[in-house]
Amino acid sequence: MKKNKLLKIIAIAMAAASITAVTGLGASAHTVANTWTVTSETAELTTKQITVKNVKDKSSSLRVVAYQIIKGSYKDGKLTNYVVCDDGIKIADLKEPTASEITAIANQIQGEEVDLTGVIMNANASDTTTFEATVEAGLYVVLVEGSDEVVYNPAIIAVNIGDANTPGTSSVGNSVDMESFFTIGSTTAYLKASSSGLNKTIQKVDGSDDEPEKSHGATAAVGDTVQFKLDEMLIPYYSDDYLTSSLKYEIKDYLETGAFTGVKAVPTVKVAGTAVDPTSGNDKTYTIEYYEDGSFSGTPSTTFEAGKYLAYKVVFDPDYIKANGGKSVEVTYQSTIAETAGMNLSENKNTATLTYSNDPTNASSAKTKETNTYHYTFAIGGYIDAENQDTDHKINEKITNEINKVTKSGEWEDSEKTIKGSVTKNPLAGATFTLYSDAGFKKVKDTYTTIDDGIVRFEGLDAGTYYLKETNAPENYTLNENDYKIVITPTFNDDGVMASYSIAISYKKGTETEYTPVSTIEYTATAVVADNGDVNYTDIATTSSLAEIVNTNLASLPATGGVGTIVMVVLGAAGMAFFLTMIFVINRKKGKKNEEK
Repeated sequence: MKKNKLLKIIAIAMAAASITAVTGLGASAHTVANTWTVTSETAELTTKQITVKNVKDKSSSLRVVAYQIIKGSYKDGKLTNYVVCDDGIKIADLKEPTASEITAIANQIQGEEVDLTGVIMNANASDTTTFEATVEAGLYVVLVEGSDEVVYNPAIIAVNIGDANTPGTSSVGNSVDMESFFTIGSTTAYLKASSSGLNKTIQKVDGSDDEPEKSHGATAAVGDTVQFKLDEMLIPYYSDDYLTSSLKYEIKDYLETGAFTGVKAVPTVKVAGTAVDPTSGNDKTYTIEYYEDGSFSGTPSTTFEAGKYLAYKVVFDPDYIKANGGKSVEVTYQSTIAETAGMNLSENKNTATLTYSNDPTNASSAKTKETNTYHYTFAIGGYIDAENQDTDHKINEKITNEINKVTKSGEWEDSEKTIKGSVTKNPLAGATFTLYSDAGFKKVKDTYTTIDDGIVRFEGLDAGTYYLKETNAPENYTLNENDYKIVITPTFNDDGVMASYSIAISYKKGTETEYTPVSTIEYTATAVVADNGDVNYTDIATTSSLAEIVNTNLASLPATGGVGTIVMVVLGAAGMAFFLTMIFVINRKKGKKNEEK
């Protein structure tokens, strides 16, 4: 057989590979060896190294196997013909195998329906993404098996010889790059491996101009609208090896119960940067289902209702998946922070998962990726780590007391109030405070009146700067007229989990222009993140110098001036009384004289 005829077979086979994508997980032919076994007395003269480059999946079960599908036929020490390696392989014309024939063979290999000889290719010692093997003359299908998340297309490799008695000199077709195109003549075969990423980020938060884009962790106030984006997703390249029953590209997303009020509007799905509507009539794209919680249990709804659903699922149509290989996918949607959202060190988690096929013979082995985002909401005078401020949902017993309303020691019998690990000395109830979001004390955020523990409480706050004034004093007490500034500052780890936060408090008197620092309370902890993304904070530490806002009892107002001043005041009061008495007596005498007349 002439050399150019085998090259023609190879070129056609590689053209067939341009529409074929195969990845196996654990499947193999009946015979797979670590090294090639010589199958003819002259094969020693016709062996050659084959190479597959850029196999970058890191799965511990990964292996690269070259399956021989066409082999040489020898007579009298000469190569006389090429034949299929198993009677189950159907190729009508060995010179021109078709795409459907190659696809059928790949399926047969996956399902162990043919008895082929395969050799496990070895990773290169200096470059572990390159795999090599020495094999005899023929045509091979190379499959990457046991991959974790990458969908690999098949590689078609040939070992060519010109004469059975001399080693082959042609290098065409004995090396492929799994991340590139290659061309033989006018035929281009596509061999690029593909996979999908998944990244969920927080895009914006109401009321915050400096919130970083594409962050995994952010802060928000109760009632704020937050926007999420899922991106870095890519529809892999799939061929007819992936039957409808086994092909999947599915996105799930859910908001934590109690932390969010539900999805506000229908999520926007984009493919290759263009918004795509759900399946309608003959236009098969994707379907979207809505669930009331993240368990995805119960009967889903296909009709959207704003604020009702905490979870949704996007399922792409198999034909649409095949037709859009290599295109990007992104999803955006919005929700609102609920009144029952966790405060301080209690995270409000949001989870997205992506499931996609990477085995044409087993849908259950599809790859699943997961990503999380975290929102944090703050409370002054609240539980340090609680799912909400209700004691039934507390995680850590300690209540913070950054700001305390007190009266002066010694005015009344000194007292001390301890509540949930926080101590307030001489606490004062009945003082009303107003929290503002602007330095001009115009935009009211909230109001609070202290109870018998004296702790000033505000919940559901975003990070940032606030301003505080006492707007009503308790009965028989003076009003504290200082202005206070409160700054809440968090720090985040790379995964979006909050590492610490601080509350800095300062004050100024009415005519002053600058605030004087009073205290800065820092809360630090060790965040232990579980496999499902839940966060457990341990070793919570507090560095505190608490702020006290003092009121004075009116009955205890101190006298001003020295002892002499007090004596003069007393004498003056007595003189005034004597003077008034004399006027009364004189007026009475005048009245009697007028009566005698």
